[in-house]
Amino acid sequence: MIDLSYGIVPFRNIHKGWEVLLIQHRKDHYWGFPKGHLEKGEEMLDGAARELFEETNLTVDRLLCETAFVEHYQFEIGGQVVEKTVTYFAACVSGDIKVQDAEILQARWCPVTDAYNIITYDEAKNLFKTVLTKIA
Repeated sequence: MIDLSYGIVPFRNIHKGWEVLLIQHRKDHYWGFPKGHLEKGEEMLDGAARELFEETNLTVDRLLCETAFVEHYQFEIGGQVVEKTVTYFAACVSGDIKVQDAEILQARWCPVTDAYNIITYDEAKNLFKTVLTKIA
């Protein structure tokens, strides 16, 4: 089975420097980035921005680069292997965080220098490193 999702790697620049928003997903309690599935007829960036808003109440102000970042991994559910592909966009975001309780346990801003050690899975860590090289 193939599963496609789209998300935002959300950044903000405050007086202390750049921060990234990490969310802790309710399912499996892992730390990563907001993401979800497209709605019918939705473009990738529009769906990613909608998912960001639904999960965190934050809105995309501007993309930090035109490059999309892709993460691939697989997992098993109900005895079936799922091939997961998530396409992310790096963006400056704004708003007050209000998490979607049904899917998200918590969200937190952290300095970009600390995020790598908080992100749970290697695939997401590698994606984040790649994002940083493209937006630096």
